[in-house]
Amino acid sequence: MNLDRQMKRETVERIMRANEYHKQQILMKIEKDNERGQNLQYQKFELLNTRRNNRDEAGRRKEFMQKKFEVLKRKGDIAVSTIWFSLF
Repeated sequence: MNLDRQMKRETVERIMRANEYHKQQILMKIEKDNERGQNLQYQKFELLNTRRNNRDEAGRRKEFMQKKFEVLKRKGDIAVSTIWFSLF
């Protein structure tokens, strides 16, 4: 009977260790997934910033070119179509 109790106790302890191992594995996976999610959020943030900066820079360049074009158009020194096509 004593041997039977010892076997049951060892079985319970083994099951508890296995459960603890699985618990640790799940916690590690959750931590890894959270880290990955944070990295993706940071990358998205950086991408949006880059796109916003590119959009703003393109807008500034477009405005600059339009002003230059208007100045040349008012001067009338050179044909407008020639200027326009030389810009691109």
